[in-house]
Amino acid sequence: MSTENVYQVIENHVVMLSNMKSSPYYKQFDDKIDFWENNIAQITETLELLLAVQGKWSYLESIFRGQQDISKQLPQESSVFNKINQDFKIEMERINKDKNAYRALIVKGFINILQDLNKKLEYIQKNLNQFLEGKRGQFPRFYFLSNDDLLEIIGQAKDPEPIQKHIKKIFEGTCTLGINSAGRAPNKTHEITSLISVEKEIVDLRKPVIVDPRVESWLKALLEAMREALKYIFYKFYTDNMAGAKKLPERDKLLKIIRSTQGQVLITAAQMSWTTEVTQALI
Repeated sequence: MSTENVYQVIENHVVMLSNMKSSPYYKQFDDKIDFWENNIAQITETLELLLAVQGKWSYLESIFRGQQDISKQLPQESSVFNKINQDFKIEMERINKDKNAYRALIVKGFINILQDLNKKLEYIQKNLNQFLEGKRGQFPRFYFLSNDDLLEIIGQAKDPEPIQKHIKKIFEGTCTLGINSAGRAPNKTHEITSLISVEKEIVDLRKPVIVDPRVESWLKALLEAMREALKYIFYKFYTDNMAGAKKLPERDKLLKIIRSTQGQVLITAAQMSWTTEVTQALI
């Protein structure tokens, strides 16, 4: 709702009333000036409260009306919001029919309705923040995300594709996930099979991670699968390097290792090897 014109008119009227009050003839119509000063003050107060309610309603509507998974996890808050949504739309339709600030805003009981809606919206917002904090407590890497990003992830928990753009915020060095999907909506299933870096290096998981409705659950499983995959890759690197590259010249051996090993693993293994050799030299 745009209010720039309304505020401009209010400002102009305030200036006009102020000029009238400085007139020597003010006493002749002081009751009318006081009447309109009170009306303008009430219009301003009601309008500010209406904008506050509209802002909170707009934010929560995108959550409770657009993301069914969140509504299911917050049934009480969703029920309260549905009633707020109904009442708020009734008032907005009434205001839209009579595009006059004085007649639309100075209505008996309207400011009490707005105060009640605002109080209920703040209650929902508080519970929503506690809900998100609970999710972060279950999976601490959610602290890397803003509330809006986390809500989007929770709202799309069954489908990992919309979550892809947030993966690099949760897991450093991982750009996207390799996903296998089967079936059709609403019974479509997904399993994560690999991790893909920005440089398109791929780490295959030892065992696919099944995507379920509780996003923190399958992300925990993914974190554990990452550790297992990297542990195996480190083990395989040392085994292959020692058993299969002994007879190759040094240069060819190095090129083979670089081409066949992920950069992160190669650098970490080289640092470990260097540390071991230095330690042995110093003992």
